[in-house]
Parts: sequence; structure tokens; C-alpha cells
Amino acid sequence: MNKDAILATIIGLILGLSITAAFIFGPNLIKALPKIPFPTISLPKNTPKPVPQPTSTPNVFVVTITAPLEGAIEPKKDVVVSGMTETGATVVIGGPTDDDVVSAGEGGAYAGKVTASEGKNDITVTAYGAAGKQAQSTVTIYYTEENF
Repeated sequence: MNKDAILATIIGLILGLSITAAFIFGPNLIKALPKIPFPTISLPKNTPKPVPQPTSTPNVFVVTITAPLEGAIEPKKDVVVSGMTETGATVVIGGPTDDDVVSAGEGGAYAGKVTASEGKNDITVTAYGAAGKQAQSTVTIYYTEENF
């Protein structure tokens, strides 16, 4: 035999005996090793977040104007003003030349009509609710007869 074949056979025999010894004697050797304590990791416990309790807020009486928008240029002299307030409230819509008094319907919606004058117009909406509650809102619009 040549030297390479003999060397490969000896290395294979040593390697095979080492693996066999590890399987036979390994479990007993592992038990004989000193115990190494591993650090314990503790995760924070999930505590339920406090649920905010609703607090009673006083009923705020407001009036909003949804149309016309602030700074709008109106092409017609008669301007329809609409918005929201408390259901059943009396709403006074004050224009530059006249006023309109309406009642807020179901859901608090109201609508009324005022006459605009040429140029800048301040429209003031005042709502009067139960128990003497009052709220006011103003919008500025511009009226011109010119076509753009």
C-alpha cells in the first residue's frame, strides 16, 4: 500500500473512535462539568392601562355658519346663510341691510336669507337657546354684480 492510503486509514480510525467515545462517555462527562448559572431575564408584566372615565362637560351653546364661507365672493344680492346650533333655538341672521329670524330645526340646522350690498358685508348670526343661552358668530363676504 502506498503511504497516503495508510495515513487516510489511520486518520479515519482515530476520528471514528473519537466520535464513538463522545456518544458513549459524553453524557457522563457533561454531568460532571460545573454548573454555570445563567442570568434570568424577567420581562415587565403587562398592567392594564387606566381607562379614562368620561367627565361630564357642561353643555356648550354654540352657533356655526357653514355657508357662505369666510371671504366668499357672492354673485347674487340675496345670500342664503345656513349652519348649525341647538335644536329649537331662535336664530337671528343680521345682514347689512336686513335681518331674518328663523328657528333651528331637527338636528339644529338653520337657514335664512339676507340681502347683501355692494362690496364688503359682515353677516352676524345670533342664536338664542333655552334658559337664556346665547351664542354669536360672524362671517365676512363680498358682493359684486360684475362677472368674472
